[in-house]
Amino acid sequence: MGRTGTTRYAILGALTVGSCSGYDIRRELEETVGHFWAESFGQIYPVLRDLEREGLIVSAVAGTGRPDRRVHAITDAGRAELRRWLAVAVDRSPPTRNETLLKVFFGSIVPPGVTLAHLDRLHRHALESLATYRVIQGRLVGLDSHDPDRPYWLATVRYGVLHAEATAAWCVETAAQARTTSPEPGSADR
Repeated sequence: MGRTGTTRYAILGALTVGSCSGYDIRRELEETVGHFWAESFGQIYPVLRDLEREGLIVSAVAGTGRPDRRVHAITDAGRAELRRWLAVAVDRSPPTRNETLLKVFFGSIVPPGVTLAHLDRLHRHALESLATYRVIQGRLVGLDSHDPDRPYWLATVRYGVLHAEATAAWCVETAAQARTTSPEPGSADR
């Protein structure tokens, strides 16, 4: 299933937390699953219309002083569709598009300092992500232990923690290797 097909399920999932506008849905997705799943306004609004047409959500104009603000809520049919999709096995995730890895792969073409700079930026980003995930993890641990969402939210943030730790460690290891590897004479001219 393509990205657009999955957008509908991200939206349905966001609406299980509570009714909200398209803007609120995007913000909710950005603040929660945005560390591993991104949606744009351009994707959200057409899908909201489709979901309403299919009877999976309902919407109404909210009385907040802004006449165009529509608030959406998931229907029983929407919950059933989300449950159905959640039960479908994921055969495999699509390959990751990681520009830094692509540049490291072809690193013999440039002086080692170029690759080291890429690794340094990725390392800093991984440490920043790790700090963010640990803050989120601390907030989630503080939630009511009987909250049914808590173990699943903790599991996804734990994935983020482990991924950031692994990325940071890989950067350190790869940078050390790059420092000891000298390019072949003339390799920068290939």
